Amino acid sequence: NSSYDFVEGVQLDYGQFVLIYGNFTNILPANNNLFRINRWWNKWFTQHVSEVSSQNKHYSDCMYTEEYLFRWDRGIFWMGLMKINPTFLKRLLFGWMFDMESHHTIGRFKKDKRNEKRRVLADIGPPLSKLREVTEFNEKHVGVMPIWHLPFRLFRNTHHIFSCEAICDKNSDIIIDYGIYGIPKHRDGSKRIFDVVKLNREIEHFVHAVGGMKGFETVCYYTKQEYEKIFDVDKYEKLREKYHANARYPTLYEKIKYDF
Repeated sequence: NSSYDFVEGVQLDYGQFVLIYGNFTNILPANNNLFRINRWWNKWFTQHVSEVSSQNKHYSDCMYTEEYLFRWDRGIFWMGLMKINPTFLKRLLFGWMFDMESHHTIGRFKKDKRNEKRRVLADIGPPLSKLREVTEFNEKHVGVMPIWHLPFRLFRNTHHIFSCEAICDKNSDIIIDYGIYGIPKHRDGSKRIFDVVKLNREIEHFVHAVGGMKGFETVCYYTKQEYEKIFDVDKYEKLREKYHANARYPTLYEKIKYDF
């Protein structure tokens, strides 16, 4: 629907979905709330979505554009929920630790990688037509909740080296950024026993099998051979050689691969 400037979805739990859509406005309507996340003690957007969805009805409010664009930073999507119950007092005391910038800064200095083997962080891009299959795959084999759904349109520029348009199903115009961030659990809430490498490779193989792609925002588990088969590595290597990058910068594969 082209009448909306923004649209996204969140699967909060099994059978519980929220559709979020919005438009730019210069006027704050009299009957709308203004939701703020500009201070670390403010309520996290994931809390706001969960509370609103519990009412099981349409709800609307306003946010400043900059705060909306970074709406998931506070609380690191819902990853902060693994560490604290974000009451006002805990947000006031510890909220400064739970934003994207602080999280990445702490991660660079932290040598203990045990957390990386307890959770799954993956951005995959299935075609919209395969969203049901991917949802069922996650519920059956992974069990991470919530799940982020962010649609984006393909423009079929096959000249781009790492173009998802060149990789994805040729009959699809919309890809869903399906964000899997969290600890795998069973439907009853108990934790799953899983191998982080095996499970992530299953996710990658599945999304390619349904005509999708894997995003590089998170760590990838491709072997070197798989990576070179999926992407136009020859063109990439020629560009690296042309601009004298080989002696200065690691390859993209070296940056994204699983390596603890």
